Amino acid sequence: MSRILLDTQDKEKQKNDLIASIQHLREVQATKKELMIGQNKANKDRVKTIQKSAGTFESRLRLEIRKPQAEQLQFVFRNINHKDIACPYTFTLWLSAEGEYTVISCDPPLECMPQLEKKVRETNNFSAFLANVRKEFAALNL
Repeated sequence: MSRILLDTQDKEKQKNDLIASIQHLREVQATKKELMIGQNKANKDRVKTIQKSAGTFESRLRLEIRKPQAEQLQFVFRNINHKDIACPYTFTLWLSAEGEYTVISCDPPLECMPQLEKKVRETNNFSAFLANVRKEFAALNL
């Protein structure tokens, strides 16, 4: 009889441990969910800020900003090649959940893009990044 009682107590302890573990995991999950919601909101705010600047960039730099997918922006520069001002120079940027900028495509390719990408991550100066990318595209035509 005492063996059954010990087994029952052991099972009860395991049950309580599992319940405590499940509760802890729920709390961790809730914390992570709140963090993700905050990061997603911050990313959406960044995308909105960039999109608000689109009018200025488009009129002054002949820059078009497109949104091909969620959390991606495609930048299309024109008026760079004086022989063909309509010729597009493009790059596509992905904004990670952590708020890091990652260039996922560039046409024509720029050898210095990894350095430009690193600098924008360090400084978070996106306007300077766009100006530097345009400058490098222009340098291809010299």
